[in-house]
Amino acid sequence: TATYTTAADTANVVVVRADQTIIAQAASVTLAYGGTGTTLSATYTGPHGAGLVTYAVVSGPCSIAGANLTVTGAGTCQVTASIAQDGSYNAATSAPIAITVAKATLTVTAQNAQKRVTTPDPALSYLVTGYVGSDGLSSIDVSGLSALRAVGETVGTFAIGFSGTATAANYDFTYVGGIFTIIDKDVPAITWGTPATITYGTALSVTQLNAVASFGGNPVPGTFAYAIGSTPVANGTVLTAGSRVVTATFTPTDTATYASGITAQVTLTVDRKPLTVTGVTAVNKAFDGTAVATLDVAAATLVGIVGSDTVTLDTSAAVGAFASPDVGVNRSVAISGLVLAGVDRGQYTVVQPAASATVAATVPGLPSSVSATAADARATVEWSAPVFTGGTPITGYTVTASPGGRTCTWTSGPLVCAIADLTNGTAYTFTVRAVNAVGTGASSSASSAVTPAAPPVPVAAAPPAALEDTATVSPDGSAVVQVGCAATARACSATVTMFVGSVQIAARQEQIAAGQTQNVALALPLKLQRRLAAEGVLTVRVVTVIDIDGSQVRVQSTLELTAPAAQTVRSASLKASADGSAVITGQCAGTAVSRCDGTITLYGDPALLDARLARASERVVVGTARFAGASGTAVRAKTTLSAAGRKLLVRRGALRVTPVMTFTGGTKLDNELAGFTLSMLNTEQWLRRALATLYIGGQPRMDLNILLDRAKRRVVPWNVAARQIEGTIIPQRERARQRVAALPTPPPALRPITTLLLRAFNQSLQANHAYVKWLRSGRAEDTKGWRMSLRASATKAELLRQLTAAGGPYGIRVPSATNFWP
Repeated sequence: TATYTTAADTANVVVVRADQTIIAQAASVTLAYGGTGTTLSATYTGPHGAGLVTYAVVSGPCSIAGANLTVTGAGTCQVTASIAQDGSYNAATSAPIAITVAKATLTVTAQNAQKRVTTPDPALSYLVTGYVGSDGLSSIDVSGLSALRAVGETVGTFAIGFSGTATAANYDFTYVGGIFTIIDKDVPAITWGTPATITYGTALSVTQLNAVASFGGNPVPGTFAYAIGSTPVANGTVLTAGSRVVTATFTPTDTATYASGITAQVTLTVDRKPLTVTGVTAVNKAFDGTAVATLDVAAATLVGIVGSDTVTLDTSAAVGAFASPDVGVNRSVAISGLVLAGVDRGQYTVVQPAASATVAATVPGLPSSVSATAADARATVEWSAPVFTGGTPITGYTVTASPGGRTCTWTSGPLVCAIADLTNGTAYTFTVRAVNAVGTGASSSASSAVTPAAPPVPVAAAPPAALEDTATVSPDGSAVVQVGCAATARACSATVTMFVGSVQIAARQEQIAAGQTQNVALALPLKLQRRLAAEGVLTVRVVTVIDIDGSQVRVQSTLELTAPAAQTVRSASLKASADGSAVITGQCAGTAVSRCDGTITLYGDPALLDARLARASERVVVGTARFAGASGTAVRAKTTLSAAGRKLLVRRGALRVTPVMTFTGGTKLDNELAGFTLSMLNTEQWLRRALATLYIGGQPRMDLNILLDRAKRRVVPWNVAARQIEGTIIPQRERARQRVAALPTPPPALRPITTLLLRAFNQSLQANHAYVKWLRSGRAEDTKGWRMSLRASATKAELLRQLTAAGGPYGIRVPSATNFWP
């Protein structure tokens, strides 16, 4: 079982060997929009380095470069890891893992404002801080947001709040209010443009802290104090990375004329400082068919750290990769996975360095699938090229025989080489070595042993002969004649001609290999096919001429063609009459040349009507009939009750009959024929038979009622009660219903009773199934089962009434409702 784990910012996707099932069901990893993303790390079984694993974003606001996943928005990313196929392993891809990216938070800050008591309100504004990367006001929707102040026009202070809210796909919002001041002095206007973004480590100067005050277009003398929140800042202050609101507070020199404490605010952004990395190199390697590069990070050093900041370089996940596995000198290596650590790492970003290394060619791998074919004092060897070329084309192969060490050299063309001057009768094996510009690779596995031998001495050819033993007819209308060429060294030509009387009906010529027997198919004309299907057997004359290099033998035979069996009898049905006769009909499906022959046998069951059918050897045949005809015609056969059958019917009063259809050949019946019951029972006999079948006693009903009562009182667990109804009570009722259905056909006056019998059983079974469904549902009360039981009881009451009325004249006692099943 593959597992998924997370540690810090690492999400591990497991890729297992291709001959196993990939199971990578991962728990979610939560990242933040604007955070540092995460480095993906896959583990698997195989001979590869981690650089061969590729990652892909299936969906969501993320992007991947190498193994580094970068967050591009808030939402859920689906990510997979894959490794390509090679000579030993199939490709493998993990199941997607879910990575949740939480929204970042923006702060909306209302800017303070002032006015003189006699002047109109200035426009109110706000600042938004906390954007991620290059996001700005265009990344959010502020159409429903505005700043407003509390109502009042007297000298004093009034709270500035917000109406509506801002919305964004990647951000949540917090709101900070401001103060609106009304004074009785002139209120200077503050002009302060938003300063340009600076990088961490750059001190504040007049480039950023440059607010000016004016009134009526004229400068107002005074001083400015700057602060972030309640913390003062001034020229020379170094800020941490991020965006924040800076407030400038103006104090005029002439405080008698101008208002003091006027403020203005701007957003100042400090970017993280990029740190470069030196001392990371890539190690030269021999070509191995992969793009993985090995890194040397022992001397890795960060350049550009500010002052005494604590920042270190974590190289544990660093990987290098060539653009391709190809051979080359000073090939570029892309490096990824270097991350920052230390308490001050949030002030910096790391620039992944680049390196180069040489991939040198090496000798090729092992050829495979080496096989050899022996001849007279020589052998021909074949093989397949190695998967591993060593990084440079293969220029040749050397094949070596063992024993003896004889060789042959391949330089071009198909991978085949012949070694001569071998000793006949000696077993040889062969190995192959591949050659490229670097050198010669190792020897392949040895081929299977072969033994060269001199060719056999030719045997004199036997005289030609012919053979016709059989003739069969195929369903497609072809007559197949068996013809043989007895010569042991030469092939022969056979011409087969078929006649009906003196009329030629078919002819065919075939080439037959020496010493072989071959079937020659002669296509019968459609008219003759239909004649054969109608008659079943047709006598033909076959003349065969065998020719070997001009020497001929002529043989004549008289053969019988037999029509093949039809394929299927479809939609067979049976209609039985009261006199014991039965008419079976169906449609015989086949070809123009096939026949439909068979027998219908009626078996009478010697056991009780409600018992299982006796063994076939004990069954009594009560009627038979044969049927025959060409395919495509209707099958119809009528059977009559035999003397033994009539005797059994008279003695028993009723007889259960099972029809069985058998065929000559491969014909099949696509449906079963239903059995039927013959009856000579009078009203009294039928009633007594029916009551004997039905009467079981009151115990099963009592058991059901007690079980339901105990279940409602929770004495018996509901699932146990449901299993007992399904396992015992319902099967009892099903078997009783089957006995009712097997009763002989009653006299016409009693047929309504049969209908009521089956209805009572069906309603009781429906009620039982409703009880089971209720018990498994966990509901406190059941209504459907009780309603169905009441309906079954009403049907049974009517059934008892009719049984009592019908049996009264014969002194038949009908059981009480309590003991009557169902």
